[in-house]
Amino acid sequence: MDLFSSECITQREKDPKDWHYLACSFKSAAKLLRKEFDLVEDGTPLEKSAEKFSAMIAIPYIIAVSAELYMKSYLLQKGFNIEHLKEIRHDLKRLRQECSNFDKKFDGSELEHLCDIYGTNLTKNGGAKYPGRSYVSFISWFDTLDYLHQATNPFLRSEEDKQGTH
Repeated sequence: MDLFSSECITQREKDPKDWHYLACSFKSAAKLLRKEFDLVEDGTPLEKSAEKFSAMIAIPYIIAVSAELYMKSYLLQKGFNIEHLKEIRHDLKRLRQECSNFDKKFDGSELEHLCDIYGTNLTKNGGAKYPGRSYVSFISWFDTLDYLHQATNPFLRSEEDKQGTH
């Protein structure tokens, strides 16, 4: 089967491991941008650091995409239909609430802040993709992504299932 055939793509979009892997890729991209920003030393002339400062504006959006993909991976593991996930679209608050129906670990304050408050403004009506939007500190969201990585990881869950522990 061809890797890019519609049959292969359909199979892969139903596999929670593929969604989780993609979420990891976006998380890595956000962390890489953050590391580059951290390399800018105090007093560096703006013309030498402008590109890094400009890239910072994309980090909250990339974090939101990663969180969305982690939660969709989790819901697929729980038996959600791919069509139902497509109906939810990019609504982080609704995704978090759906995950919370299975496990209350999705009710943490930082996760609620990312998904319910900021996620709504970030992804609906164009959100962070358009100028004039306000941004908040997102540093703690890296910890939130690490938490989501563990909480939704189908690779870890498979090992737990093999060992008979949950």
